[in-house]
Amino acid sequence: MKRKSILMTKITIALLTFSIWIGGSTCALCQKRTPLQHAWEIDPDLGEIWVFELPPPSLGFDLEQLRSNSEQDRVDAARKICRSHDNPLFKERAEALKILLERIQSREESTTVRRAMVSAALLVSDGKEAKQIWDLGSQDPLTRPLIEGRLIEWKNPTALELWRARIQNPSTSHGELRVALEGIAILGSQEKDQASLIALLKSNSVSESNRFLAATALGQLCKEGLNPLAKEILESDAGKRYLLAAAILARHRSPETLAQLAAITEKGDASAQRMALQGILEQAPDTARGKAEVFLGHSDSELRRTALKAMQTSDEAQFTRLQGQLLSDKNVSIRKLATELLLEKSDRGQRAIVDEIITAGLDSEAWEAKEQAIVMVVELKDLQRMDRLLKLLRHSRPEVNMHAAWALMELAKEPEVLDQMHEFAKEMTARLVAQSDPYVTETDRIELSFLFEAFGKNHYQPAKKTLVQYIPKNFFRMGNVSRASAIWALGKLHQGVDVPELRRQLEARVTDRDIVMPEDQLVRFSCVLAFGEMGFSDCKPVLESLNEGDNDPITIARTWTFEKLSRSPQKK
Repeated sequence: MKRKSILMTKITIALLTFSIWIGGSTCALCQKRTPLQHAWEIDPDLGEIWVFELPPPSLGFDLEQLRSNSEQDRVDAARKICRSHDNPLFKERAEALKILLERIQSREESTTVRRAMVSAALLVSDGKEAKQIWDLGSQDPLTRPLIEGRLIEWKNPTALELWRARIQNPSTSHGELRVALEGIAILGSQEKDQASLIALLKSNSVSESNRFLAATALGQLCKEGLNPLAKEILESDAGKRYLLAAAILARHRSPETLAQLAAITEKGDASAQRMALQGILEQAPDTARGKAEVFLGHSDSELRRTALKAMQTSDEAQFTRLQGQLLSDKNVSIRKLATELLLEKSDRGQRAIVDEIITAGLDSEAWEAKEQAIVMVVELKDLQRMDRLLKLLRHSRPEVNMHAAWALMELAKEPEVLDQMHEFAKEMTARLVAQSDPYVTETDRIELSFLFEAFGKNHYQPAKKTLVQYIPKNFFRMGNVSRASAIWALGKLHQGVDVPELRRQLEARVTDRDIVMPEDQLVRFSCVLAFGEMGFSDCKPVLESLNEGDNDPITIARTWTFEKLSRSPQKK
């Protein structure tokens, strides 16, 4: 299981409430950018150091406990197997399964023990023992549903005939009927099950949810021949009739089916419309696009998502512009999907239209559209938007100003642009130093951090005086992320050049383990990187004193710095 490194904790807390683009590559040489990714995460390329693998929990039991004279020990062992069945340290699954089946088969165990052991056997088996487990445990009404669920997962037909008997029996309970319908949808056949499923669908004694499962099973098993049934249902007064008809027609492909699905998109509820639109999209994209436009503003997010995908099937400008409307969607995953699809359209020759959409997004009143437009600016390496990005540094929404700063870090190169970024950074720094402005937030400091990284990447020397103000701990009021970025940038600005006072300051930071208020780990990490950039062997004693553990990012950075020092000639 992966967890974020302790070095990223403060960043994570600061950003959790904001829209962060997830995806893309973390490789420094890859073209695709990851929004809000810091330069020091990939330069130098130290691999996946921002996450680490937690060791799996110890098993804490011996398989021989399954043979213990104590019933409680046997129950506990079975339950521990249930909890540990997917633990990589559990190497004895086959032996555990063998013992479990032996104990269950012995008929000497109490009901409590048998239930625990059947549950454990289901989890460690890969399905090869399905028939044996069924024979041993299916008579117990509490373990039988568990076994049936696993049979469905394994796509094993052991209980298929039982399921068929259930759907023909009017007295079958709601729960047993549900499982039977789910199993038949996966393992049944049109020839043997269609009639029974239709009878269930038309029954007045079946619950609405099971009637839907019957329709779903029909739709899974039958590729043709159900249009009359769908028509009958659509013309009836059955509850959820549009959803039922859409489920029935799931695999049908015909003009009649398209007409029925089209009617459902006009009259059904959201769930029925979504299913119908997806069905139309799969067999007639042109028709789906015509239907999709009316759903772009629908309250159902999945309908909007399907409509968005329908637009992607054409390179006509009108559909690309319609996709642009969803850059401001309230659902973050839909906004990101719209951005991805528009970038694909740009690659397919629609760059001019996508540029129009970006302009509209940057000028939009919706911060969501601005955020996604900025992402596209970076992805398309649009260097003509620098003035607009500079203005967005002062936007009131942190989602926008942080993305703008990140974009400038990625793209800014011209001295005139860097000068304006520096003026903004100096202004914010003065407010932090004065401690007179209560509205300088943690996200403001993160915004600054991206600007600092731009100064380092571009070797922008005028920023030195600003950046050194972020070295002192000063009760952390300058922000640890911004301090770390400033120190990383100072390393870039002093590559191969020794500045004794600067080096002494960084040494003080990296060795600060104050009991009450120790230096932030991310700041210490950046100091180690800066030593490597400066290239001075005088730092070795300090580096050798660091003992953070083999997999700690500071230790990994120290290894990189030692290698860098071994290759770098010392310069005065």
